[in-house]
Amino acid sequence: MQRHRVLACASASELERELNIAARDGFVPQKIEMIPNGLSVVFFAHLTLEQQEAVAMQPPQPASPPSRTRVKAERKEQFPVEDRKEIFDAWAEAFKKPRTRYRAGSDRDKKIVKALKQYSKDDLMKSIKGHSMNAWRHGEPNRNELATLLRHEQNIEAGMEIFDKGGIKDDFERTAKGNRTIDFSHDNGGSRTFDSSVRNFTSR
Repeated sequence: MQRHRVLACASASELERELNIAARDGFVPQKIEMIPNGLSVVFFAHLTLEQQEAVAMQPPQPASPPSRTRVKAERKEQFPVEDRKEIFDAWAEAFKKPRTRYRAGSDRDKKIVKALKQYSKDDLMKSIKGHSMNAWRHGEPNRNELATLLRHEQNIEAGMEIFDKGGIKDDFERTAKGNRTIDFSHDNGGSRTFDSSVRNFTSR
């Protein structure tokens, strides 16, 4: 759309002043004429202004919340698959589970992701190796299940502590000359012996 404006001034200086004012509003002179008016001259100027039609602005649409699937994928990517698999493989090797294979998104993988939110990859591998140095963990399968070792922070930190100490001593081990036999003397001079390895009493 185009707007028009016509200026009629009695002098050139007046015309120049009006043209400068119109220019501030965006008007551009298209034609300037001097028309005799008796003994004087009238200065005419034809000006135009180009205007664009107003376009209705659409209100900004609120951003749709990310889907749950995408959010879960983004959170899991915070801990690369390679790191999670390395932790899993360290556990499988430490507890001799050659048939066990890593699967992203499995229950064990979820336990690893949960633990990685609190501890580094190196800390978790250290904890697993520490638990593997405890003979008790190699007894029943549920004792060395990965979900058990990473169940809570107490288990994780206990494994790290065992690793730092270089292993754990079995307090139930007894040497032949140590605590194996205890003598109980009787008033009549006799005595009994208790053999802790077979848990029976014999009289002599």
